[in-house]
Amino acid sequence: MKKKLKNINEVEAFLDQVSLIIEHQKERKLLRGGVFNIFSVLGLVAKEDALHSRLLGELLNPKGKHGVGSVFLEYFISCLPNDSVKVFFHESAKVEVEKYIGPLNESKQTGGRIDLLISDKNGNRITVENKIFANDQAGQIKRYMNYNKGKNVVFYLTLYGNEPSEASTMGLKNGEHYFTISYKEEIIQWLELCIKEAVNRPALRETLNQYLMTLKKLTHQIDEDERQEFAELLVKNLEAAETVAFNMSILDNYKDDFRTAVVEALREKIMSIPALKNKFRVSVGAPIEKVYAQVWINPIDETDPYFGIETFNGSVGGIAKGICLSE
Repeated sequence: MKKKLKNINEVEAFLDQVSLIIEHQKERKLLRGGVFNIFSVLGLVAKEDALHSRLLGELLNPKGKHGVGSVFLEYFISCLPNDSVKVFFHESAKVEVEKYIGPLNESKQTGGRIDLLISDKNGNRITVENKIFANDQAGQIKRYMNYNKGKNVVFYLTLYGNEPSEASTMGLKNGEHYFTISYKEEIIQWLELCIKEAVNRPALRETLNQYLMTLKKLTHQIDEDERQEFAELLVKNLEAAETVAFNMSILDNYKDDFRTAVVEALREKIMSIPALKNKFRVSVGAPIEKVYAQVWINPIDETDPYFGIETFNGSVGGIAKGICLSE
C-alpha cells in the first residue's frame, strides 16, 4: 500500500533540496575531472562482453599487460566467498574469455560458452558467469558445473548478487553447487585492493579508478562525502523521505504505461500493412521492474527471426533494438 501524501509541499521542498545537492555534487566532480569517464564516453558501460568480461579477464590474467603477475588474481580469490576456492595455483593460471566448451546437447546440460574461465596447471578451474543485464539461458549454471566436474568452481556474477533462475540452475543450490557474487561487494572490494597495488603505475591506477567509478554508478553507490550530505538531509526530513520511498514504485506504473502504448502502436501499425497483418504478433517481455523489460515482435512462423526492443526499465540508459534467432 502506498503511503498517503500528507503534505505535498513538504515532499516537494525535500525533493528540491535533494536536486540541489545532486547539482552541487556534479559541479564539484566536474571541477576535479570526476565526471569524465572513458568507458561512458565510448558507450561501453552496458556491454558485458565488450567491457566487463574482457577487462576482468585481462586483469585476472597473470600474463596480462598490467605487469603485476598473479597478484590481481590472488586478490580476486581472496575476495570470493569463504572456502569456495580451496586449491588454486595462481602463477600457472590461464584466463580465457568467452570460452567455447562444445555444442549444446538436447537437454541443455552440456556445452555453450563460459564468460570467464580460469584454469591452473593441475586442471583446477574457476568459472565466472557474468550477468549484468542479460537474461539467464536454460541450463546455463548446470552446464558450467558439468564442465570439468569436481575440479570446477562456478560463480554467478551480477550487479547485486542476485540468484540465477531455476531454469538456469536446474535444481542446483547456491553455496553448494555454485556461488553468487556481486559487482557491488566482491568486485568493488577487489578493485580497491588492485588500485592500492597499482599506486606506482599511473596509467593502470587511473584505468582501475575509472572502472571503479563505472561500477559504483551501475550499483548506485555514492562517495562518503556525498553520503554524509544526504544523511544530514534525511535526518531533517524523515517523514518526507519516507513518503518518497514508499511511493517510488509509481514510476514503474508510468514506465509500464509507456511500454503498453508502444505495444498498441506497433500492433496498429502491423495491422495497417497487408503484407505484415497475419505474420507477426506483439507482446511484452519481462516485468517492468526487471533490468531488461522488453517488447517482442514475434513471427507467427516460429522458425523465423524475431525482434526485440529493450529496455523500458530505464536503468541501462537507452533503448536497444535487436534481431533474435529462434533455437
